[in-house]
Amino acid sequence: MRKVIVGYIAGCVIRFVRKLVKCEYCLTRLVATEKHSFHKLIGLRNKGGLIFPSTDTYQVCIAAETVIRKILKENFVIKTKNDYNYIISKILKGFIGNKTIFTNLEDEHLSYGVEHKLSLIKIVLEKYLSIRLHYIAKIETTARCIEGKRQYYKKLVQNKGC
Repeated sequence: MRKVIVGYIAGCVIRFVRKLVKCEYCLTRLVATEKHSFHKLIGLRNKGGLIFPSTDTYQVCIAAETVIRKILKENFVIKTKNDYNYIISKILKGFIGNKTIFTNLEDEHLSYGVEHKLSLIKIVLEKYLSIRLHYIAKIETTARCIEGKRQYYKKLVQNKGC
């Protein structure tokens, strides 16, 4: 179940990354050419506008998700920009020197003298973390919010009668 949700979020990440990245060759490496097992939720919800992420994009998002889950277990609180950058650098360490992610990207861009691999991974990571951390903050806020409990108990009191 977790992998289809991460695949769905990875499709949303690609939608945002397309606005930032201008290199067409890099953009083609983000989108899948064939269907995979993590595309099930996208296939169910697709009415023509959703994007299917490639396996490389999916692997970057899975690495970010595992770090986020470890952070949640440790009750690590992100208070400053340095904490956020620490998380990104922790995830990026796993991709430095990794020859299995975006393999064709290196071959094409090295001929032009441009290295896009790490910057592309960083952009995907930042957007994925942004989406996930906003969702976690939303869940925490609703759990702590008095209004949420008040609205829940309001119906009980109204239906109880005097």
